[in-house]
Amino acid sequence: MNITFRSTQNTISTWLILVFALGILVLLGYSEIFQNSLQKNNLQEFSATPISSDILDNIKTIRFKNRLGKFTITRDTKDNWMLVEPRKMPARTKTINKILNAFRDLPIRTLHQYEPINLQSFSLNNPIMNIDFFTKLDEQVNVRIGLVNPINSTSYIAVSGKDVIFQTDIIKNNLELMDLSDFINSNIFSHDVADIDKIDIYHASQSTSYNTLEKLGNNWISKRYKTIDNDRVAKAIEEILDIKSHMIIDTKAEELLNFINNYLKTPRYRVVIKTKKKTVSYTITQLIKSVPELKLEKKQYFIVKSSERQFPHVIDKKYLDRFLIQYDKLGPKK
Repeated sequence: MNITFRSTQNTISTWLILVFALGILVLLGYSEIFQNSLQKNNLQEFSATPISSDILDNIKTIRFKNRLGKFTITRDTKDNWMLVEPRKMPARTKTINKILNAFRDLPIRTLHQYEPINLQSFSLNNPIMNIDFFTKLDEQVNVRIGLVNPINSTSYIAVSGKDVIFQTDIIKNNLELMDLSDFINSNIFSHDVADIDKIDIYHASQSTSYNTLEKLGNNWISKRYKTIDNDRVAKAIEEILDIKSHMIIDTKAEELLNFINNYLKTPRYRVVIKTKKKTVSYTITQLIKSVPELKLEKKQYFIVKSSERQFPHVIDKKYLDRFLIQYDKLGPKK
């Protein structure tokens, strides 16, 4: 009798354990189904990428911060990208495109709840990068990039206005390694030699060019010289295009503006470059006097003003002779 009672008791216990285990499995299955359904709905709600193309296509200003510095880039009145922090210089368009393209069509792997423990776990409280995008419609989107998971090549990011944490494909283009040199475009000339159809070089304020180089088909012709070498012409033009800026003069000081304008009124050279898309003129001054407030020594620099740039550039004197394109630079090699 006692043995029968114990056997019955064991059977009941076994059944209770099985029912409990089955209940747990049902709850886990329901939870997984519910979570997947929620994940699917959230992915649909937040679209296929954390930042929409409508935002990225209309960016006016970018405030970018990584472990190597803080940089602010904005479009000027002529729609050219300008670096305004930490210093005023033309910005490198290639770098801007790298930043924007890193977020364009960025695939979402999964979503996580936006809560303190996750923010800390994914290093979003102290992000590797912090980027603010400002659009032409004065919209602002803040993006924080936290932990990078090298095992599955994913990044964790938080986007303002969205109450989830995105786990995405790894952010491309090495944004975390960008420093000042990546943002500065020290070139004054915004052309590639392959795109140039014609270049006119004038002495001073003369109305007719002292030399014109024009591309007809695959060959260069010169207004001044009958026989020229295509490769040497391309090299002479590339030397001009490769001239680097020492600084950009962004000032409202009337005395300094008058100083600059007086030099621009009586230039040493004028250059007009024509491509299929645009015509840009450049005014090149004589070597200038000293400018103590800009730490410019006497006769060591000249000024170049582009018709497509808002501010003039100060250039080291070593580049001035590049505008004097004579036969010894263009003729066939002896």
